Amino acid sequence: ALDSSLVEVPPNIIESLQEYVALIAKSYRDNPFHNFEHACHVTMSVNKLLSRVVAPDLAPPDAERLRKGRDEVAAQIHNFTHGITSDPLAVFAIVFSALIH
Repeated sequence: ALDSSLVEVPPNIIESLQEYVALIAKSYRDNPFHNFEHACHVTMSVNKLLSRVVAPDLAPPDAERLRKGRDEVAAQIHNFTHGITSDPLAVFAIVFSALIH
C-alpha cells in the first residue's frame, strides 16, 4: 500500500489545481440547491466517507495473525477496500468527481 503522505505534489501543480477549482466554482450556476456550496458539502462528505473505509471484522485467528505485523494489516485493508483508499490517485479522482458532479 502506498502512503499518500509520501506523495509530493510540485507547487506549480498545486497552483494550477487551485486555479482550476476557482474556475469550477465560478462555473456553477446560482441555483437554490445545485450550487458550489452543495458541491463543497458533497466533496467533504465523500472525503469523510473515504476516510472511514476500514477492514471488516476479523475472525479471532485472523485478528491474531494480523497483530503480528503492520504490513499484514495494511495488506488486509488494501485487499478489503480493493485498494481504493491506498491509492492516492484514486482518492483524488473520487474527491474531485464529487466537486464537479
